[in-house]
Amino acid sequence: MTLEEVYIVLHFIVWYVIAIIKLSCTYACPLAIEVGRSNVLIKQIYAILIVYLLDFLVPRVITLRESHA
Repeated sequence: MTLEEVYIVLHFIVWYVIAIIKLSCTYACPLAIEVGRSNVLIKQIYAILIVYLLDFLVPRVITLRESHA
């Protein structure tokens, strides 16, 4: 697998995890206490930050590797 393929797979996995967290929050939050809700929200924020970090860093790493090749 090339670096680009690994990046694409990771990207889809992280977005899949975000979708699961959103679904679980939709059904679990009305029953959850405040701590549970904030915990899910924190996980969701971390997942979104990871995606944006991947979107920002990986294209630059690929560009750097191609320029050194």
